[in-house]
Amino acid sequence: MKKISKILLLSLLLLIIFFILIIKLDNLTSWVLFYLFATIFIALLFRQIDMWNIFQKSPFRSYDETNQYFSANGIFKFSKKGFFISQNEINEFIEWKEISKIIFYDVTFYENTISFIEIYTDEKEYKFNDDVVGWYQLISNIDKNLLNINNGWNVKNITPVFSNKRTIIYEKVIDEKCYVDN
Repeated sequence: MKKISKILLLSLLLLIIFFILIIKLDNLTSWVLFYLFATIFIALLFRQIDMWNIFQKSPFRSYDETNQYFSANGIFKFSKKGFFISQNEINEFIEWKEISKIIFYDVTFYENTISFIEIYTDEKEYKFNDDVVGWYQLISNIDKNLLNINNGWNVKNITPVFSNKRTIIYEKVIDEKCYVDN
């Protein structure tokens, strides 16, 4: 067990002991000690919650480019012709012109909603969710590099809970240039 967890448990134990002392002795010292350990317990509890990153998983994350979650390329490396996916010691390159279809949808698990994007090429299908480091850079680069992208698809795909609406945000039209040529 981590040091902070041990201190948290010890603080809770002392808090209970001093609460019992307040009931039995009813003096000022036990009240002061109870207040002191209650304050320590609450401070340590908030610190532990912050370590567990409970608030980071909130669906109401605010966009901040200084935050590594939003600014990092993560498993992606972008170029003018496409992007690399580096995962589990495997590097794959997807050219913008090879992408035939992109589908976006949300899945709700209890109170959490996870967004997914499926990218189809002629050979393979790729699926990513919004917990993947580099998600925001992927979305941004898709918007920049594909010409026939469905504008406003992020806003249009806000769906009611437990809806399984899948939005085709991009579909390649044969014999038409569908990507930005740099």
